[in-house]
Amino acid sequence: PAQEALIIKEAFRESGRLYEGPDEKQLRLFSKSEKDANSLERALSQRDRKSASHALKSIKETCNACHADYRD
Repeated sequence: PAQEALIIKEAFRESGRLYEGPDEKQLRLFSKSEKDANSLERALSQRDRKSASHALKSIKETCNACHADYRD
């Protein structure tokens, strides 16, 4: 699971790096998701279920917010 969180974190990082739009909000959402994925990775590595659950919930909320505003 920690390796999968790393892949998610890298996907958010690359999405932010490759984004060419003018909207700073979308970049902030990518950055927040990357930080939350980093927290998830760390929590999973430490077998901290409570922190992992919190990080995953935050990722889901940010994804939903971003998709509500930007998804085609």
